[in-house]
Amino acid sequence: MLAPLKERAWQESPSGASGTSGLATKPVEAPPPGEELGDLRRALRESRMRLHRSAWESTKQIAALNNEVSRLATLCASYRQQLVEPESGVAIIELARQLMQISAENEALRSVAHRVWTQERTIQAAHEEYIRLAQERDALAHELRLAKSRPGTA
Repeated sequence: MLAPLKERAWQESPSGASGTSGLATKPVEAPPPGEELGDLRRALRESRMRLHRSAWESTKQIAALNNEVSRLATLCASYRQQLVEPESGVAIIELARQLMQISAENEALRSVAHRVWTQERTIQAAHEEYIRLAQERDALAHELRLAKSRPGTA
């Protein structure tokens, strides 16, 4: 980071640019030892802070990846269970049981539907008989009125 004092004087030229051809004609004053030590401490502190931030970010990333691995492991176990159930025949037996139950319910509904159809036909026939009897009654009442209104009939 900082060159040792002897080498620094050798690397710097009088104009402030670094040169590699020989020693500088005028020696450059080295910073006081306390200032260089402060610079080193500051650099060390900044390096530690960067390392701490980097470690914190890495820790968060590892935690996120562990959570993702856990989620995927749970999902995998769920899929495995779904694959095992059909192989064991449990799903097929359950479907067969549901089919038998639904078939029984369907037969009961068919029976009820047939009774409803029979009752509708009975009601329709009764209604038609009611209309026929009403028409016959009205015709007989009309004939009776006509017979009473004719002279000479008792």
